[in-house]
Amino acid sequence: MTPSRNQYPTEGPPLGIKIVATLVLMEAAMLVVVGIWYVTEMLQAESYRLGVALFTLALLVLAIGWLVTIAVCAYRAYRWTRSAALVWQLFLVILAFPLFNGGNWVPALVMLLPAATVLILLFTQPVVSFMGRRSESSRAF
Repeated sequence: MTPSRNQYPTEGPPLGIKIVATLVLMEAAMLVVVGIWYVTEMLQAESYRLGVALFTLALLVLAIGWLVTIAVCAYRAYRWTRSAALVWQLFLVILAFPLFNGGNWVPALVMLLPAATVLILLFTQPVVSFMGRRSESSRAF
């Protein structure tokens, strides 16, 4: 028995999803800034390993693309994006704590506060119900 079309919510995403998508896009923008900084440092360096530098740059580009995909698909209510955003935010939390120990409070807070906000919002009821809704199609994308 298939449910009728009007059983599915038609309203837009809740505020929590909009905040999550915005913060993930801001994290992607910060990675763009890090990538630009990395390229300028790479070009000014006297001695570096080209293969390692290009591999690291490729990882940055892939991470930027992945974050943009997470943000866009979260806004469209794809269920898998919740776990992808959760994993990325946990990475940021893990990376922020050594910065606290090293005395770099500003970069640590810049990493930790958005990550904590996204982590909290991912488990709020409006976000969970919006991301957990079922559509009529079984497409993943």
